[in-house]
Amino acid sequence: MSIRLELEIVERFPHRVVLSVVLTPEDPVLVEGVSIELLDREQNSLAPRLQLPISGMLSGPLATRCELRSVDPIPDTARVVAQVWAGEHSTRLIAPTEPCTGLVNHIWGIGRLQPRSDRTLRSLTPEQVKVFAGTFPWLRDPRPECACPPHNTAIVDAREASMPDLRPSEDELDADDLAAAFDLSDEDAEFLRELMAD
Repeated sequence: MSIRLELEIVERFPHRVVLSVVLTPEDPVLVEGVSIELLDREQNSLAPRLQLPISGMLSGPLATRCELRSVDPIPDTARVVAQVWAGEHSTRLIAPTEPCTGLVNHIWGIGRLQPRSDRTLRSLTPEQVKVFAGTFPWLRDPRPECACPPHNTAIVDAREASMPDLRPSEDELDADDLAAAFDLSDEDAEFLRELMAD
């Protein structure tokens, strides 16, 4: 089957998730149906299964948004399962409902996860610090004493300093093995190959 299924959690609320579903065929393909489910860790349904109104010959990309609602709060371990049927084949995709950072965003520090509430952490009062410092002594002075020599003690010529060889040896895993071991998406796997090639 030459169709790519993409699933993204756009928004996450206590009782609902908003999803983006993208179908991209490589060649024209007959799509017989697309379903979306919200399941808990034990594969129990948390919301009614959603059957998307997608059926027929698909010759170009198709994107849609949908929403799954649960009566009870959605647990952190819940996942969304999307399945597309085309011809004799079907493709199933699973996405966690918790927001996560893709490999590229994680490495480059792009974007940040939004908190679920406007609550902010308050600093401890000096009295609270004293109470907690009985159990956690590092709270009194969290900065360890520097064991480094003063900055003007030694001057190192960068040309004379030997740098360790950080390139992987031949017997170590290559990018394709790592991508397969961690089940990376095509985009993340390509990014990992570029990083390892440098």
